[in-house]
Amino acid sequence: MEISVYKEKIRNATSDSIPKNYFDGYFNAFYSAYCEIKDLIQKDQEILDVGCGGGLLVNYLSTQGYKISGFDNYLYNPHTKAINNAINSIDLVVNSEIKDFKSKKKYDLIFLSNVIEHLHDWKGCLRHLEKLLKHEGRIVLLLPNYNFPVEFHFMIPIIINKSITYKIFKNRINNFEMIHKRHGIWDSLNFITIKQIKKFFMKNNYIVTIDKNYIKRLIIRLTMNAKNKNNEKRRNLLHSLLVIIANFFVNSNLINAYIYLPQSFHPFIKIIVTKKESVD
Repeated sequence: MEISVYKEKIRNATSDSIPKNYFDGYFNAFYSAYCEIKDLIQKDQEILDVGCGGGLLVNYLSTQGYKISGFDNYLYNPHTKAINNAINSIDLVVNSEIKDFKSKKKYDLIFLSNVIEHLHDWKGCLRHLEKLLKHEGRIVLLLPNYNFPVEFHFMIPIIINKSITYKIFKNRINNFEMIHKRHGIWDSLNFITIKQIKKFFMKNNYIVTIDKNYIKRLIIRLTMNAKNKNNEKRRNLLHSLLVIIANFFVNSNLINAYIYLPQSFHPFIKIIVTKKESVD
C-alpha cells in the first residue's frame, strides 16, 4: 500500500475525532519513523515498536508483511486512542508501560522513536528491554538532542537547564499543555544526553553507532512538511526562524556539509546499538 493511500485511509477513519492539523502531525511522525527503520528491517525478523502511540507504524508494516508488534500507554491521549481504534490493531498493539510489558518472544530489533527522553528511570526501562532482545539484536533510538539549545516539544529555547527554562517559560509551557491536552509532558522530560546513552550501552557491552546522516534526511523532511499551509498557524517565532535556517541549508546544498558539524549542532539524533558477541 502506498503511503499516500494509507494516509487517506486512516484520515477518513479518524476525521470525526482528530482535527486535520493534529492528524498531520501524527502522520508526519509516523512517516519519519518509517523512513528511519525501513532499511534496517527484514520480513523474517521480529520487530518491537516501543512507545508506538496509536500504532500507525506497527499497522502499516504489518500490512507489508513484516512481523512487528508494539505497545504504548496510548490511553493517555484521546487522539492516539482514536487512531488505535481506527486501525483495529488490538492484537498487534497493547496498552502497557515499558516495565510492565511481557513477551514470550525475543526481538531482532527494538525501536524507540522519541520515547527515551520521556522516561524518568530510563536505565531501568532499557534494562527491561534488553531482556527482550535477541543475542545479536539491535536497539534503534530516535530522540531530540538536549545539547542543542532548543526544546522541540514546546518550541522554546533551553536556558541553561530544565529547571531554569521552566521558570522563564512557565506560562507558555502550561498553556501549551492545556491547549493541546497533553498534561504532564513537561514533567516527563528528562533532558537526557547522547553522552549518557552512549555510556550506558558501552558499559553493557554494546557497539554504539551514531547515524550522522540522519539530520540531513530529517531536515529535508521537516522543510517539506513546513510548506503545508495548514501548519502556518502553529508556528511561533522560534519555529519560524528554525524553518528559515533549515530551508537555507537545504536550498544552498550546505546540508551536505552540516552532517560534519559537531553533534551539539544536531537537533535530533539517531543511535543504533548492537550487542557484542560474547567471548568465551
